[in-house]
Amino acid sequence: TLQDYQITTLSMPTAFGTVFRTFARKDPSNRLGVELLLISKNDNGQLTAPGGVLKNNVETFVKRFKSFSDSIKITDGKIIDIGVDFAIVPEPNINANEALLEAFFLLRREFDLSNSNFNDTIVLPDIISKIQSIDKIRSVAELKVRNITGTEDGRTYSNVTFKIEANTKSGIIRFPEDGLWQIKFLNFDLTGRTL
Repeated sequence: TLQDYQITTLSMPTAFGTVFRTFARKDPSNRLGVELLLISKNDNGQLTAPGGVLKNNVETFVKRFKSFSDSIKITDGKIIDIGVDFAIVPEPNINANEALLEAFFLLRREFDLSNSNFNDTIVLPDIISKIQSIDKIRSVAELKVRNITGTEDGRTYSNVTFKIEANTKSGIIRFPEDGLWQIKFLNFDLTGRTL
């Protein structure tokens, strides 16, 4: 099954390289084929396209387990870099910086790369609810996710454009099945303020 291909890929011994995430789907160009989408991580823990050696190793490893009639195509997954901007209203008589810091810690956990996967969603109302459950915070005035591409202030991002608004319905952002989101530079791409 397609799920078997994903599990097999992720079970490849690390001596041959490490795949961070994989997604298997029917190959659109070959009805008997399987397309394996791969994403790996670099030394800084950021998403990156898998190198040629890793792709060859995955193909060789998976071919040992594949169905005779299946062909396998290895494809790079799309990396969707995002930024998150938010604003909170602290409770009265609370240090605003402390409230903001707690919101930052929570959002760093919510947007940790380990939570990202192919064909993923981000449910904004759930995240807002978690922020508002912090006892120092009265309300969340803003929580906005944006796509970042190209180069900003010397930081290089993926060139994959993803229209956040067009892919958001009822507060749920739906990412494509062939893409993974990441906040690449947490110190720059996660910004917050108090009102």
